Amino acid sequence: MTTTAENFLTSALNSARFSVEPLVADGSDRRFARVRAASKSYILVENPHNEPENRSYYLIGKHLEQSGLPAPRFIASAEGGLFLMEDLGDTHLQTAVSLDPRSKEALYRQTVEVLVAMQVRATPGFREDYCFDTPRYDRRMAWEREARYFVDAFLKGYLRVEDDLSGLESELEHLAGLVEGREPEVFMHRDFQSRNLMVIRDRVYIIDFQGARFGPPHYDLASLLGDPYVNLEPQLRLRLMDYYMDTRGEPDREQFKRRFFQVGTHRAMQILGAYGFLTGVKNKPFFETHIPAGVKNLAFFVAGLEDVACPELRRTTRDLERRFLTRGFPSTFGGCR
Repeated sequence: MTTTAENFLTSALNSARFSVEPLVADGSDRRFARVRAASKSYILVENPHNEPENRSYYLIGKHLEQSGLPAPRFIASAEGGLFLMEDLGDTHLQTAVSLDPRSKEALYRQTVEVLVAMQVRATPGFREDYCFDTPRYDRRMAWEREARYFVDAFLKGYLRVEDDLSGLESELEHLAGLVEGREPEVFMHRDFQSRNLMVIRDRVYIIDFQGARFGPPHYDLASLLGDPYVNLEPQLRLRLMDYYMDTRGEPDREQFKRRFFQVGTHRAMQILGAYGFLTGVKNKPFFETHIPAGVKNLAFFVAGLEDVACPELRRTTRDLERRFLTRGFPSTFGGCR
């Protein structure tokens, strides 16, 4: 722990008597620790090198708190990316359903209710200038940060594919144009998945919200249901999508489903791009173990693109299924390692 962090804790806790236990982060460059003082525990967040992200973390977190949503409270903050947060424990949604599989659907239904509440309550009053990255999810972001990321970081970077992918890229650029401008935008977390949701006293809480922006309502639902860490059964995903539409009062369910699979395809590609980058560039092998589930999710969403012509994407997805989901079946990609 740095001297700056130690001084911050001494001031925030009004005491020099505390213990600090480092915690392991997933893909983030931020540092986390559990702080114990006077029979209470807190979470220390350190992010000294990204002030714009820190500003978003604070403003969006306070906005969620003021909107009456289940998110950790800020106990104290200081310049240099120091935050003392409410401790929500160690039980992610992923952990909760693995410990008690019988509770899976009930916990996910509660999480869907939290998602709907977030979209309804956090959208009013949310401001573009809270967002350090981009203020909204649009065609450009879907193409550059998800579809092309999948091609560059996963296919070319991680798998070392040397085939001509121009046909696939052309399809994906067209597909990116389908994600925007068809319904009112809502508050979008952008990484609404089981390791960013905590369960404490049977209640689901939202964390890691600093990347929020405006976007289509389908995106966070697709993130939740197409999550490689839990890998929900296809029929459960469809039941939960129906439950979301019932809870939100969706007027055009068929249109919602079409958009869900379009947006979900981009989310699945973004995840595989991130896994390729985090494994191959950041040297974080934890993510490599989830690539097969990520491929399975991509196949689920691509199969739902019933009215979209994308033969190259379908062919690529089938090849990835053979490579990662069928033992002993060689890939047709000529350049795969």
